[in-house]
Amino acid sequence: MNSHISEKTPQSVRIRTGDGLELAASRFPAANEERVALINSATGVPRQFYHRFCAYLAENSITAYCYDYRGIGDSRPGRLRGFSASMTDWATRDASAVLDYLKTAHPGRRITWIGHSFGGQILGLIPPPAGVDRVLLVGSQLPSYLTYSYPMRLVVLLFWGVLIPLLTPVFGYFPSRFFGMGESLPAGVAFEWARWGLSRNYMLDHVGSENFQPGPSAKAVFFVVRDDLLAPLSSIHRLREALSAMDSSTVDINPADIGQGAIGHMGIFRKKFKDSLWPRMLAAARLQAPLVASDIL
Repeated sequence: MNSHISEKTPQSVRIRTGDGLELAASRFPAANEERVALINSATGVPRQFYHRFCAYLAENSITAYCYDYRGIGDSRPGRLRGFSASMTDWATRDASAVLDYLKTAHPGRRITWIGHSFGGQILGLIPPPAGVDRVLLVGSQLPSYLTYSYPMRLVVLLFWGVLIPLLTPVFGYFPSRFFGMGESLPAGVAFEWARWGLSRNYMLDHVGSENFQPGPSAKAVFFVVRDDLLAPLSSIHRLREALSAMDSSTVDINPADIGQGAIGHMGIFRKKFKDSLWPRMLAAARLQAPLVASDIL
């Protein structure tokens, strides 16, 4: 297994959605391509955050793509105020368009879906994607304010119930950057996220559990990071149960077990984990060893 991470500049790709928008994407081609991986970002996280991990996949024979949802990063318009977008759009329009692009660009290749946080929830909002036979989900969950213990419950109630409703109309978007939470969010994204988060069953109360898709017929691994305050174990299990078509297992990651003080919601994709966690993620992307019985909950 190659542990070197290339600093090579990724190939820039523009992908047009069905409603005529262009999304910015990055492609990391593998010299000896075995399969293709698509990284679907967490809410408000620009694609460059995943570049090093994409390069790692490419050096291990997996051509990797990451992209910016509409309104985020290089898919953001010149003026965010008044820009129409929602989390549902990110799934049904953006993720679907990028997946279609991959199928055209790599005909016949099997696809690994890598979802970070919201990037895993997308699978419930789109028809089961053909060609996806591996799923790797990191911090992906079906949360609501009720899934959090105090004091975290107070934090999310403040965020979804006070900050988003108050600040979004003032700015015309939600200024996430002020709070160190990644890119600012289009107003429609912020409002929909708040509606979901303040509902007992998150998005299921709005899209309907009967309309929530069961996911692809694929082998799936949920990575549970024990110090991830934004993805409590109960909320991860809720998503796992909802994506019922997937043959899934769960890998438990405890920071102390790898000599780290913290990993959190974002940390697993950081370069410092390339020797400890990335090989396990690569194995999950292929459903190969070193995923052993002791890893599975």
